[in-house]
Amino acid sequence: MADLTIDNELKMEKVMQAKDFMDSAIFRCNKIKIPSLHFFRGLLYFQMHMFYEALKDFNIAIEEEEEPTA
Repeated sequence: MADLTIDNELKMEKVMQAKDFMDSAIFRCNKIKIPSLHFFRGLLYFQMHMFYEALKDFNIAIEEEEEPTA
């Protein structure tokens, strides 16, 4: 079986690339908040050990999910 390990440098590069995509998606959808975008960006922040930023995104995701749609 092939070596399926990934080095930490490559892993962090891919996590940062994914975070950049999420930042772009959130920026482009700024008039309509999509909770799942904030949730998944929160997971990326958590992966990068940026726990405060992760909590902020998780809170936005929870708040937006709880708002009534009238």
